[in-house]
Amino acid sequence: MEPKEIISLLFSVGQHLENDEIPSEDLVNSLKPYDRINRLYDGIRSYLSEYDDSELVILLKGFTFVESRLVWSGGSHASAIGVFNELLGRGTPIEIIDEVAAWVRKNTRNVYNPFGSSTIGGRTYSEFKQNLILRNKQVEERDKFNKDKAERRKTILKEKRAYGKQDRKENIRTELIEKLNNMPIREQLLSIAADDNYTPNFYPTKCADSATLEIILSLPLDVREILATNLIGRQRGPWASFKKKLMSTLMV
Repeated sequence: MEPKEIISLLFSVGQHLENDEIPSEDLVNSLKPYDRINRLYDGIRSYLSEYDDSELVILLKGFTFVESRLVWSGGSHASAIGVFNELLGRGTPIEIIDEVAAWVRKNTRNVYNPFGSSTIGGRTYSEFKQNLILRNKQVEERDKFNKDKAERRKTILKEKRAYGKQDRKENIRTELIEKLNNMPIREQLLSIAADDNYTPNFYPTKCADSATLEIILSLPLDVREILATNLIGRQRGPWASFKKKLMSTLMV
């Protein structure tokens, strides 16, 4: 059967629905072999110009009903989404758009219908747009927060490395090392993570050498994340090996 004929049958289904009638089983079942049309919106787009806005609403209902009744596959590429976008592109009055969107949402099994998104909901298109604006705003705020956080972290690390370079030959490092020597390795790592002045590689490499994967895994997650943050950038020797083991415990 040619696409135009299949679309005509889908339109017939929609007409019944528009008149609050249930399409006959024979009519619906006659479309069983043609589920591919539900994934061929680009292939049927040229036929839609023959339908005015009210007729496209009817066709959209036909696609939605048959997709649901015959369990057609389509997902985010379902033709109902394309027909809905055609209505939007024509500048169809928002009242009509909202009404048919609410109908589709109520009668579809496809979570992507009719907006093309499964994560941004809304009973009507107006609600969907509001939710989309809110989501985009949240994404922008999150990205800005992460960017600011990264900049602050970069500044802090720069200061820590500067302190470490300056104090490496001072007595303060000797005192810190003596203090660490009296602690088990796990406690050493906890102390290093809690240090607000120096990065881990300010400390002796034997701390890194002695830290087995088992010991690293015994550290609280927030402590491991702090150590990973303070080891951003290229590391050498034992601290590079330590970082590799540490990062393996943070991978999801």
